[in-house]
Amino acid sequence: MKNINFKKTVLVCALSLGSISAANATTGTFDVGFRTITDVTITETQALNFGATMYATSGGVCSMGAAAGDINDTDSGILGGAPIAGGTAGNVSGTGCITTAAGASGNQLGIYTLFGITGADIKVTVNEVVGADFSYTPDSGCVANHVAGATNDTCDTFFTGSPVTVTTSDATDGTSLAGETNVVLGGKVTVNTDLSSDTNYTQQFTIVATY
Repeated sequence: MKNINFKKTVLVCALSLGSISAANATTGTFDVGFRTITDVTITETQALNFGATMYATSGGVCSMGAAAGDINDTDSGILGGAPIAGGTAGNVSGTGCITTAAGASGNQLGIYTLFGITGADIKVTVNEVVGADFSYTPDSGCVANHVAGATNDTCDTFFTGSPVTVTTSDATDGTSLAGETNVVLGGKVTVNTDLSSDTNYTQQFTIVATY
């Protein structure tokens, strides 16, 4: 009989210890968080202008070259890449304008500086605009695509209204600020109605940049 009582006592103690263990459980509450990245910013470095070269007659078309092969030594320095010699960026010609060398009548390509996260991929879209007076189509231009290091950067072409992915510069790039890239634009202007002579005309187009 004594042995039996001893076993029962041990069993009761074991159950009591289990109850104590459950009562001592602790719940901790901890933070989880993050910080959102900065938005891409766009700054007009040089305004796109076809200059005092346009005819006033409806239907005229004037084109400005700004493809990778048109970028001259000075322009390509803005891209952060090796200079491309013999460029014609900013020249205008066509049925709607007087053929004019870059800068001779205020005609100049557009340069737009984008700034974001260092060494990040950015999708850049350049959109056309259609207005009552004239339309602008960005069918000539390129976006700087930076490769780590001071050389081998490229100026990548794009299609109107379609995104092109490029990489911003990093600390190893010798000619641009870290986090920067540039859009260089020429394009085409189409006159949609008879215009007034000796008059300035403007439109606004959009550049969209996202990570």
